[in-house]
Amino acid sequence: MAQQSKFLSAIAICLFMAGSAFGGADVIVGELMDVANYGTANGYYAYAIGTESCNIGDVPLNWIAQTAEHPVIGQNMYRLMNGRFEHIGMSWLKHGFTALQNATCQPCTANPTGNALGVGCSDPYVASLNGSQNNGPRTEVNATTGVFPYPYVFNPPVMDLTNRRVRVHEDNLDPLLNVGAQYFVEGQYVTLDDAVAGNHHNNASHRSIDVNPTTYQISLTGVTEREEPAIVAWATADPTVQLEEVTVGGGKFYLGTRVEQLAPTLWQYEYALFNLNSDRSARAFTLPVAAGLTVTNIGFHAPEYHSGEETEHENTAWVSSRANDQMKWETGNFATNPNANSLAWGTLYNYRFTCNAPPVNTIASIEYFKPGTPTSFSMFTQAPDGSAVAAVSQVFCTNLGTGMEMSWVNNDTYDNITIRRDNVTIATLAGTATTFAESIASGAYNYQIVATIGTDNSSPNGCTLTVGLTHALTMDDVSGFAGQSGLEVPVKASSIAVISSYTFAVQYPTDRLTAASVDYTGSVAALGGADFMDFQLGADYVTGSVTMDTMPPLTAPLLPGTDMLFGKLVFSVAGVVVDGETRQLDFVDGLGGVNNEFLSSVGSFSPFTFGSTVTLFDSPMFLRGDCNSDGGISLPDAIFMLNYLFAFGVPPSCFSGCDVDDNGAVQLPDAIILLNYLFSQGAPPASPFPVAGADPTPDTLICL
Repeated sequence: MAQQSKFLSAIAICLFMAGSAFGGADVIVGELMDVANYGTANGYYAYAIGTESCNIGDVPLNWIAQTAEHPVIGQNMYRLMNGRFEHIGMSWLKHGFTALQNATCQPCTANPTGNALGVGCSDPYVASLNGSQNNGPRTEVNATTGVFPYPYVFNPPVMDLTNRRVRVHEDNLDPLLNVGAQYFVEGQYVTLDDAVAGNHHNNASHRSIDVNPTTYQISLTGVTEREEPAIVAWATADPTVQLEEVTVGGGKFYLGTRVEQLAPTLWQYEYALFNLNSDRSARAFTLPVAAGLTVTNIGFHAPEYHSGEETEHENTAWVSSRANDQMKWETGNFATNPNANSLAWGTLYNYRFTCNAPPVNTIASIEYFKPGTPTSFSMFTQAPDGSAVAAVSQVFCTNLGTGMEMSWVNNDTYDNITIRRDNVTIATLAGTATTFAESIASGAYNYQIVATIGTDNSSPNGCTLTVGLTHALTMDDVSGFAGQSGLEVPVKASSIAVISSYTFAVQYPTDRLTAASVDYTGSVAALGGADFMDFQLGADYVTGSVTMDTMPPLTAPLLPGTDMLFGKLVFSVAGVVVDGETRQLDFVDGLGGVNNEFLSSVGSFSPFTFGSTVTLFDSPMFLRGDCNSDGGISLPDAIFMLNYLFAFGVPPSCFSGCDVDDNGAVQLPDAIILLNYLFSQGAPPASPFPVAGADPTPDTLICL
């Protein structure tokens, strides 16, 4: 373990010194370009998919043959049928050997040799190359770090034409058994420098295919959906699918959930969990299901490891069980069986059952397979409602522009139904009601429906939606701290009209805040600049005025249906602050003679306005390990730190965030500890972690 940590740290330092700290190599699948059909053997059909990679990063991507510094390429096939999205075929891995310098994705700065893919360049691997039978196994590749042995170690003999290719059982292709099925293929690249740069979460792309009903040959249809794994196609094709994604411990997972009402008191629950690139894999999937509910038709599905790799990664189905108001599927644990059928990278597993209760929003727990900290993580999903009163289901909310409308299905005979908006009761309806509507100002709202029988209430079910009226000016809620000189409050706008100029006026309390400036960088400037731009700092207000073009034709900074950052109000914070103090900023017409107004070629509009709550703290709030101050912890934080320490990089804005071990200094051990935590199951950063907070240990480090 220690050797692996030193290796990762050394690789990271080398890449920084090469100048990859603020972007780095970034490989994606730019095109799924062709297919190969190899025929059938022993009840299985064999395929391959051509992939053209693109380096969308800002440094060349290593592509060094006969070493471990080149991409490996995986291929998958999926089927969508009867509401189920299943992984039905997978390949071994093609090892890259030479990078061509094409320009499929964007202008290409060609690398002079084939040992790297230049910035903006693309490299094609046709299906016949990806389908060769000298490919290596998946089980030796760490998709989180991009590390693998080369040459690969496991290399059993090739037994038939399906070996090491995308191998699909004929039952998954037979048109009589797959009426109405849709099929998709997916390509994914894994390589070291892409992972070290933290750019490994966009390496899979997918495309739809047709399957010939007689020959079972496949052909490409549609277009390549770049940087999206195939599970996204499920949610695209079926609006009832709830798709969640989470990045945890350096790896990324997707969870798709679909619930269908089969009868008045029967629901089908379908889950698909996809591991994009977590080396720790998953061994258990757990849902809350109350003991008193009736659960039937419990199922599980997983793709088959093959061509001998099933001896390294078993195909044994996960076992389901019910206890302690939970429904659980699991495989063996790593300590007793390191070859158990874990959900490894680049694979999708399904879990399903029917139940006599409607769905409510809840959380699924996923347990890691390989040891480390934490041992599990959570994802949002839906599961059966275990309350005494069945909740309503099939809740649909619609933005009407001037308000909202919601509808639902009742699953019992209720006495009444309560509608809550943002945790406040706004209406009590008859128990037979199935719709509700109201006019309301523009903004984001959470609606919940609670059904009642006697004194018993159901679990809440509802929706969150953004209601859009004609035009809106908003300010984000922010946090600041005593002594801060650069507290930024973003000013945003949305409209259903083409807006070419605007004015705003914001009032603020002066006991803690003092306006310093208005920053238009990245908003107006990104549009090529304005013909007229002015702001004024009053005693307790800030005004701004921007006109993109003074003469027709007008350049519109805001198009219909868009949400744009207009600028940032910059304040300084003074005085003795008590943690949690709040101050309110509001848009107020007439300040300094300026109104909050949008203008276009057809007239002026008065927007709806929504202010900001500023929460103040005595000292800076930060997340330990968040060295680049992006709000999260990932490999780029270690890259930022090492670049600052060894390559004259930009100093961090919060040195305390880089002080991972909280010893009052930013040093190389901080980067090593962070890399250990992200990739080697090492100890987590010191407090405040995993939630932002104040520094518990006084020191001299600056945090702006």
